[in-house]
Amino acid sequence: MKNFIKTSPILSTFFGFLILCGIIAFFASNRPDFEIRWERNVPSTHTVEELGAALDDLELWPVFHHSLKEAFVTDPDSQSSEPTRILKQGSILHYKIEPPTRQWNRFEMQGLITEYIPGKKLSLKLAGDSAKRLTRLFDAFDWSIEILPATEELKARGYKSIVHGETHAHTAHWRGRLFATVSPGILMNQVYYVDLVKLETITRQVEAAKENLPPSYQ
Repeated sequence: MKNFIKTSPILSTFFGFLILCGIIAFFASNRPDFEIRWERNVPSTHTVEELGAALDDLELWPVFHHSLKEAFVTDPDSQSSEPTRILKQGSILHYKIEPPTRQWNRFEMQGLITEYIPGKKLSLKLAGDSAKRLTRLFDAFDWSIEILPATEELKARGYKSIVHGETHAHTAHWRGRLFATVSPGILMNQVYYVDLVKLETITRQVEAAKENLPPSYQ
């Protein structure tokens, strides 16, 4: 076996790579839990008012959220338990996630609205997850969407606004520690359900959805 490995440098490199990956995975999985942050800015040719209107309209949310079938709000302080589509700080926002080609992966998620500025910003804190996809990874998870005016530099290039997305999480499981160490950007993209590119091109996405066409990115 030793002679075979010596005469097979490709195989030796492969085994060395596997060992290195195993060492990295072991230490990443067993390190103390830690905080992770992610943010992204996407410039848009839409005005702040146009994107803000989309942010406030839960009927449009399936157009610019990943695999979202429906979103609605319940108010724990209200005497009525009827769901609404009215965003309000302190209310609970419910997400029904249903991947169109993977119905067995559907689940529901709830977020406490911690900040809401109509037409400008929405911040939430994870309050529930029926499949424990997120609560298994994190013991705290916050996310936000904000519509900002374009900078002078972006205005010179024809943009009018910026869609800002941000998340903050604290790991609570070896899988969370592993993925947050090895590929934090990919992990946070997976758990951030707003599609910022679709939001910044909302008019094209709405038109495509009306015609039952794939998302338009051109």
